[in-house]
Amino acid sequence: MEEQVAFLKEFDVVGQGYFFSRPLPAEQLDSWTVGQLRKK
Repeated sequence: MEEQVAFLKEFDVVGQGYFFSRPLPAEQLDSWTVGQLRKK
């Protein structure tokens, strides 16, 4: 799975699914995204 993620990142593809996060309500998506960007 991690190889697939690395491959997709080469093409700036944003993945979806439980590998990244459980389903979130729309109002929580912004804060989750900011948190992920800060990890980089």
